[in-house]
Amino acid sequence: MNIQFICALFFTCRVLSQESFEFKSPLPPNAELVQALSTSYFGSYENSETGTEFLVNEDGITMISIIHSYITQEQVRESSKYSFRNGYLFGIIEKDSVLYLQEDDKYYFGIKNKVVLNDAKNQAIFKKVSENTYIINFKEGQNFTPSLLTFVGNKLNLKHFDYPSETNIFNKIKDSQKIKVGEIKNFILNPTQIEWEKLDQKIIFGKANVFLKK
Repeated sequence: MNIQFICALFFTCRVLSQESFEFKSPLPPNAELVQALSTSYFGSYENSETGTEFLVNEDGITMISIIHSYITQEQVRESSKYSFRNGYLFGIIEKDSVLYLQEDDKYYFGIKNKVVLNDAKNQAIFKKVSENTYIINFKEGQNFTPSLLTFVGNKLNLKHFDYPSETNIFNKIKDSQKIKVGEIKNFILNPTQIEWEKLDQKIIFGKANVFLKK
């Protein structure tokens, strides 16, 4: 799982420009590193547009999304593992069933997919900015991409890293390594705390995806 997977769930990613930016270390540089968020924010938060949930607990953050798929009548006929009872389809998930919707010769269904953002596989790192604000640093190879997480009342607001095409907003970061891959220039940035604070967050973080506490 990486930031591209997260993007696909919440918004259409911008058209790839000739420059891309990642960060060498988790952000903000001097912020407190935490394994989990404050207990006052524990709970389940759901985005009404996508149906995606964020479960915040002592383990960190788990993203629960729905993967939509289908099987055909021909597949059902050719395999004995599929069966139907009381509006449920058996055989998709081991020892469980799923609701389905039939349309013509296809049976449509959704499967819950759970991803722990900060487990050993996905390696996201949380840093605390203030009492209600955190940055999720998603691991991208050897580098990181930040997303801004803010709690306001019963809302969880998530903003992903974004920037204008051909931007110069990162030019004042002195520790910057350029790696060219084909026509794409990939910049690995390593800002100081002061350099980070001077970046306009209204520019580097996109539109908020809103999750309501259930």
